[in-house]
Amino acid sequence: MPQSNFHARLVGPNIGMHEDPPIGSAMAAFTGYLCAHEHIKQGTHTFVIDRGNVTTRRSVLNIEMDHKGEEELTIRVGGPAVMVSAGSMDLPD
Repeated sequence: MPQSNFHARLVGPNIGMHEDPPIGSAMAAFTGYLCAHEHIKQGTHTFVIDRGNVTTRRSVLNIEMDHKGEEELTIRVGGPAVMVSAGSMDLPD
């Protein structure tokens, strides 16, 4: 696994201690937050964010942002994925 720049967790009143929901949907807001800091210069930046730990539910997301100093921000979110389940349904005719 690549070395990460950030470790992320989602927390909230309806999220239990042993739940660890995916963080991908929060990456757009997190990237905007990063761009709001003056130490992030304009240009293309790549960051690695991990969730979980090495032994349980580890996931790694890569974000790439094109910071142009404008209100609009272009980002790309990606990372490895594995199938965790499969299923089928047999419906009567």
